[in-house]
Formats: sequence, C-alpha cells, structure tokens
Amino acid sequence: MRSRGAIYVRESTEKQDWKAQLEQCKAYCKNQDIEIYKIYKDIASGSNNNRKEFLRLQEDMEDEKFNKVVVWELSRATRDFMAYKVMIMRMTDLGVELHSIQEGILTEGDIDVEFSNDIRALINSHERKRTAKRVKSRMEHIARSGRWTGGAPPYGYKLEKKMLVVDEEEAAKVKEIFNLYLRGEGIAELTRRFGFVDVKKIRRMLRNEVYIGKLKFRQQEVKGGGLTVNEDYEVIEGLHEGIVEEDLFYGVQELLGKKTRRKNPKGTYLFHNIRCYCGSPIYGKKDKKSKKGPYYSCLNQCGNGILYQKDLLEDVLEELKESIERFSCLEEVEINTQSQKRMYQREIRNLENQEGKLLEKYLEGKVPDRLYDNQMERYSNRREEIKKELLRLGRLEGNQKAREGNRKILLEYLEQIDSTKEMVTLEKVLGLIIEEIEFINHFRFILKVNFLD
Repeated sequence: MRSRGAIYVRESTEKQDWKAQLEQCKAYCKNQDIEIYKIYKDIASGSNNNRKEFLRLQEDMEDEKFNKVVVWELSRATRDFMAYKVMIMRMTDLGVELHSIQEGILTEGDIDVEFSNDIRALINSHERKRTAKRVKSRMEHIARSGRWTGGAPPYGYKLEKKMLVVDEEEAAKVKEIFNLYLRGEGIAELTRRFGFVDVKKIRRMLRNEVYIGKLKFRQQEVKGGGLTVNEDYEVIEGLHEGIVEEDLFYGVQELLGKKTRRKNPKGTYLFHNIRCYCGSPIYGKKDKKSKKGPYYSCLNQCGNGILYQKDLLEDVLEELKESIERFSCLEEVEINTQSQKRMYQREIRNLENQEGKLLEKYLEGKVPDRLYDNQMERYSNRREEIKKELLRLGRLEGNQKAREGNRKILLEYLEQIDSTKEMVTLEKVLGLIIEEIEFINHFRFILKVNFLD
C-alpha cells in the first residue's frame, strides 16, 4: 500500500537554499514510493517555533491525513528540544514516521537511534539560543552605534540604506507642530489642523527624542513571548539629523509635564460619550473667560457650536424625566394585556363548544363530510392563531415587567441626581445611566439610556 506523506521546508534567515531542499525531499518521496499529500512551507527565524505552516501540519497530522513527514534535516522541523520530544512522542502515538534526508527515520524505536536523535535535538536547541543571543547582540550594537534598528520610520523621516534621513516636507510640519504647541495650541486642534486621525500620534510625536537626533534604547523588549514597555529606557545619540532645536523640544516637554499635572479632576466634565451629527466625538473644554463653566464642542468643528454643560445637563434631565413619564402607562398597558388574554381564552372555549356541537350534528348525519371538514379546519386554524397571540402577549408581559424594573432603577438614580450637589457623584450617576448622547442636528439629540430598552 502506497504511503501518504507531507513535506515540510522552512526558508530561514540563514540563507539556505530551501528550493534545493524541497527538490531533494520530492525525490526522496518518489524513491520511497510516498505519495505527496501536501507541501508545508514557512518563512521564519530558527529562534521562533510559532510557525503557521508547521502548526497546520500538526493539525493535519492529528486528522490522519498522512502517515509520513519528510524534512531535509531535523533543524528544519524544530530547534527546540522539548518541542522535538513532544512532536516525536505524538507522531509515535499516531503511527506517523518522521523521515529526515540527512539523519534517516527519526521515529524508529531503536534505543541508540533515539539517543542520537535526542543529542541532535539538544544541539539544535542550543544553536537556536545562541542564534537568538547573536541577533540580540547585533541589534544592541546597531542601536548603540546610533543607527535605526528597524521598523517604520517616524513621521518626518524616511529610510535610505537603513538610515534615517529627513523628509523635508514632513519635517516642516513637525517643526510647525512643536512651535504651535508651545504657543498654546492644543493637541486636538493640531490633530485636526494637520489631518491626523488619532490625537495620540501628535502626543507621541511631541515626546519623541528622535526629533532632536536621539534614539530610544530598550523602550520595548520581548519577554516571555510578549512585548514589555520599559519606563526607564535609555536615550542615546543617533547618527541621524534632528528636526527641532533642543530648546524647543525641552520647552514642549515642560509644557506637557505641566498639563499632565494639571489634569482635570473628576467631576469637571459630566458627559464623556457625546457624538456630533457629523459622526465625530464631542469633547469637554474649559473657558477661563466665561462664567458659564465647562462646555463641549465637536472635534471636527463642523458648526455644531458650543454646548455649555449647564444647559446640556438641563436638557438631558428633562429628556430622562420624559422617558420615565412614557413608562407611566405601563400599568394601563398591562391591564389591557390581561384583558386581551381573557378574551382569547374565552374564544378558545367557544371554539371548543362549537366543535363539539358540529361533531354531534355530523354523527347524526345532519352535516355532510365536506362541510364538516372545512369547518373543523377553520376552527383549527383559528385556534393556532389564538395560541400565537397568547404567546406574544406572554412575552410582552415579561418585557413589561423588566422595563418596569428598569424604570424603578432609573427613578432611584434621578432622585440621587436631584439630591446631590457633588459634581463627582453627579458624573458617576450620569455615567451609569447614559450610554450615549447622539446629536441629529444643531440642537436635537437622541438620548441612549442603559436601562430603557
């Protein structure tokens, strides 16, 4: 019986000719009369065992899609010793053979073969760790020499021969952003002015030492398979040209620090989930010259104007009270529901009586077959319609009870709002009640409440 096999090859950063390895694997399958089920190919570093095609091969192996795996050599499959041992044990359990062109059949039960395979796996595991260490050392050397270590260049720069080079058009905008911020223009305004989508991009730009010719070293490190951010990272001199003067950069840092320390205390802004009719978020702001207190305006400056918090609070509370008043008819609706249920139940009893009388007349020979069948079908259809209506009314009653419970919760929250003068408490309660305030034009809004469905 001809065997079915899977070929696994990996194109690594070590520049091996994977195509030649693949051809040798194909030739091996032909000589061994192994039908090739599928070729799995990864492009990865030997220090990383999380390879998609290798994992897919293992899944297909579990589904018994083949009974042989062919590799050019053991290190092409895995360099991690424990991963190798687990893989071999699972292959043995499933009856799958691992064929290595360089080392032979690695799943044979011979104790000497198994020992030599373990030695090879340990050597490969050690080599993987050495390679990872060499790569890390090389990257550290590149960073400490002041060169860019990889990834997309920061805004204002472009990459030429792996070096950061100033992009004159973007650099002019970077300089303007730093100058405007130092003159008092806010991050949100700068985001809008220069066409950025995320305000965080401007904030990161203003804090990035790359713009004064420096580089961050070890700000982010991979530990335990995850990315860790180090607060105490090292700043080193870069080989690239800076874009802004150091006096300007550190002046901006001082201003950023002051604004961070002057963060608005809780209770300053009561609403945090307002959306403009243009689709943009509406944020809270303070006007020192005005006595009306905090206000809200659209990030997009679409013309919605200024919404003073005091006025908005009055409108929101009025809308909430109107929502509760709309629920005052719940009891009347519930009574009406009960009345409808009783009416339908009476109709079912009447139908049953009519069916009984019709049956008596039919048995007495007073009603022909066709008339009897048609009338009974009408009774049956009507009974099904009534059953559906009773189910609908039952669901409606359940919804009414839930909504009544929500109405009571909302009333309790509104009582807290009326009784408190603490802005922090008011902010918290409004946050619990309101899901979103969505404006549909300059003055009208839809209030989405968490408790009224």
